[in-house]
Amino acid sequence: MQTTITKDRLEAFSDGVFSIIITLMVFDIKLPPIDSANGLFAAFKQILPQFIAYVISFLTLAIIWINHHHILGLIKRVDMPFLWHNLHLLFWCTLIPFANNFMGRYSHLSSASACYSLVSTGVGISFLLLRKYAGIKAQLMHDHVSEDLERKVLRGNVRSVLLYALAGALGFVSPYISYLIFAGIAVYYILPDSVRTRHQ
Repeated sequence: MQTTITKDRLEAFSDGVFSIIITLMVFDIKLPPIDSANGLFAAFKQILPQFIAYVISFLTLAIIWINHHHILGLIKRVDMPFLWHNLHLLFWCTLIPFANNFMGRYSHLSSASACYSLVSTGVGISFLLLRKYAGIKAQLMHDHVSEDLERKVLRGNVRSVLLYALAGALGFVSPYISYLIFAGIAVYYILPDSVRTRHQ
């Protein structure tokens, strides 16, 4: 099916959604009442789990946005199935503030890490499907983009999805194990490509 939506319009819409998601997350961090210098320290200690959750989620969203921008730079055009794949990705991304708030406020609960794992796994799968459709199934990418390289990138995406799912399962042993895995995945994708590709 043909679409009149251009790649630029799709990117502008997606960027707006990512901006709103990040804004909603930071609004969830609220300082309790403070009446002294000691009260400030106690208040910061109280919101520390929420702040750590925010940092993890912010880095995760930053990585998603950078990779989303990268993919749109590689494709020649968009079609209707690609638009739906993109909306599928954004759907899971819009759930990140909820999962982030849950994890930050109830970090000691296994259900909080399981919720974050579910949302992160959904994000990973939707991103995997979007990239697979654009790079392999529909051949939307420019001719210079190697299909072999795309398959290599997809294998990395699969590993991330499996790690997010594993983190959710390990959360029932200790939710803090899950949080270390979530943070580790984010840190891994911040590393330079030369470092990451060495281990693929």
